[in-house]
Amino acid sequence: MATNPLLFCFYVVVAVLIVSSKGFAALHIKSVPQSINELMTDEITITCKSDGPAYWAKTVVWLQLMKGGQKPILVYGQQKLSSGPNMKTNMQGEGHIEQDASQSYIQLTIKNPGSDDSGTYTCLMFYVDESFQMRQEMADINVTIDNQHARILMKQLLDKISFLEEQHNTTKEQVFHLKTRVANQENQIRQLSQKENFTSAFFAGNTDTGILRKSQTLKFQDVKDNIGNDYDKETGVYTAPIHGLYAFHLFAHSYSQSNSGHKQTEVQIMVNTEVAATLIAEHRDYYDQPSVNRVIELESGDTVKCIVRYVNANDHRLNVFPYTAFSGHLINVL
Repeated sequence: MATNPLLFCFYVVVAVLIVSSKGFAALHIKSVPQSINELMTDEITITCKSDGPAYWAKTVVWLQLMKGGQKPILVYGQQKLSSGPNMKTNMQGEGHIEQDASQSYIQLTIKNPGSDDSGTYTCLMFYVDESFQMRQEMADINVTIDNQHARILMKQLLDKISFLEEQHNTTKEQVFHLKTRVANQENQIRQLSQKENFTSAFFAGNTDTGILRKSQTLKFQDVKDNIGNDYDKETGVYTAPIHGLYAFHLFAHSYSQSNSGHKQTEVQIMVNTEVAATLIAEHRDYYDQPSVNRVIELESGDTVKCIVRYVNANDHRLNVFPYTAFSGHLINVL
């Protein structure tokens, strides 16, 4: 269909008037920010746009962002945003195109950037100028992600944490040992306190006037005192309750219904199976009442008793309390 020459001339005049009323200005693209230098960051954002209004640039043909002169990462042209072959999974693009070039932009967000994301990013804007000629403006932004330095800092931090944890564990171990020592000392103090207040003593008289027999264990059953209940009158045995120094005393009055002849009996104080002391009771025409003492160190559980070691008469006897008795007591805890 043929174009009306008058109508065509009218459109040209209107266009010239509109352009003249708006004025002319040079377009310059800029990147925001101009440089990025990060040690560690979650994300960085690069924005490319014009630095001023340009109403005569009725159409921004396209905007693009590339890295290191390679193929574009982002392209925005013909009202459509697209991703280039260099865009990675951690990158996200956004863009907008307006008739006014100053309102047009593209934006690249890099999530969790690494050292391989470092480099020079170049922004390009292609547009039609007042002479209806294709123009190109560009700007660079330098991005540095120093992950190596960040890794060094992270390693130093982890080493410091490890050192602090080791110190913490050492301190915990020292505190544990200190608590153990305190508990042991408290236990020793309690034991010493118990030892200072500890006592054991007995005094028992004889009640058996029967004829004495060799190897007989004497049972002193008339118990006057038995502090600690460590003397057993049924067996005649005293059992040491604690390690300590003890004293024992035996006195005996022997007699015989027949007063003629020499009568003799040996009684021994036995500690476990060892002889601790020996008493010899004898008489001819008189009564005899000897005694024997022994101070001895005993361990807990040691036993003490009196046995008849020797008797030379068939009717030799020991008199009852208060003439014959056996006693013992704890002197000091060791």
